[in-house]
Amino acid sequence: MIGAYVARDSPIHRMDPRGKIASVLMLSSLAFALDSLVSYALYAFLLVALYSVSRLPLRLVWANLRPVAWFASAAFLLHVLATREGDVLWAWQWIQISDAGLWQGSKIMLRLFFICAAGFLLPMTTSPSELIAALSFYLTPLKAIGLSPSDAALAMTIAMRYLPMLAEEAKRTSQAQLARGAGRDLSWRRPKKAIHHLQAFVIPLMIGTIRNAHALAEAIDSRGYDGTKPRTSFRPLRWTWTDSMKFTGLVLIAALTIFVRGD
Repeated sequence: MIGAYVARDSPIHRMDPRGKIASVLMLSSLAFALDSLVSYALYAFLLVALYSVSRLPLRLVWANLRPVAWFASAAFLLHVLATREGDVLWAWQWIQISDAGLWQGSKIMLRLFFICAAGFLLPMTTSPSELIAALSFYLTPLKAIGLSPSDAALAMTIAMRYLPMLAEEAKRTSQAQLARGAGRDLSWRRPKKAIHHLQAFVIPLMIGTIRNAHALAEAIDSRGYDGTKPRTSFRPLRWTWTDSMKFTGLVLIAALTIFVRGD
């Protein structure tokens, strides 16, 4: 399941979730500062090291990153074809490929891929309960305007977890229709037929999604959840010296990456 939590006993899993959220935000912001081949290589090495330390299955990691790879490749192609600056390397009719287009496209593609790869580390190595507790900690200032940090954290966590559930529901709906002999012809050459097949797919998907949301709401109500009242935690968050060392190490590597960005 895309973006689902994977239970492992790794240094990344054991890290305080508040530190993981801060680290992911820092890594995502750092991706926009990359500007040289050395900085991109260093950032890629950092991501590979983090995924290796987290002990996540490669098959599951690739399943999460594969859709991102397609989207990033499309962004690369768009920038290559749209950029008209720099030295022209190849041209045919209206198609023109320049060195500036290749460089700009490569930067956009790698940045998109790096940001998503860094972002996936958080939900895959943090349990929902830890994620809610960490988000509640960061959203504590909402109390000043009369909002409940627990409710806001729960809503954000459900939104993050619902994307994998939506993908699973779409897969289940598609398999059920194919099992009943209902094909899906989405070819642009037959727009009327494509719209009909898309409608036949979207309506069951929406019904299944609403059904899952209703079941989730009933499960929350049956457990007596009330975000406006003080709550205790079975496993309270504790920041240890190892968390400080891990976060400090990431900050130092990030500083090194920024230092070499102008090479």
